[in-house]
Amino acid sequence: MGEGAGVKYKIVSKLDITKRIKGCTESPVITLLRSLRELGEGEGLLLKLDNERFPAKGVEVLVKKKGFEFELLSEEDGLVSCVVYKPSGDQ
Repeated sequence: MGEGAGVKYKIVSKLDITKRIKGCTESPVITLLRSLRELGEGEGLLLKLDNERFPAKGVEVLVKKKGFEFELLSEEDGLVSCVVYKPSGDQ
């Protein structure tokens, strides 16, 4: 879950877009946006991505424009783990 005492979100789904799936022609941006539409207030998506192929900074800008929040969890060997979540109305 989110941060410390003031929990901001609950992880309800995961999305790994570190590799291109054979036979899949869908853009990682479209895949991400579809997943975000399913999130309710206070719900988060655990996202893994290849920072070279789909930069975390670009994801952050995109999701914030859509009204979501972004939290970077870790980055190692070009692979990034982060959470994108829909803020709840009581924050």
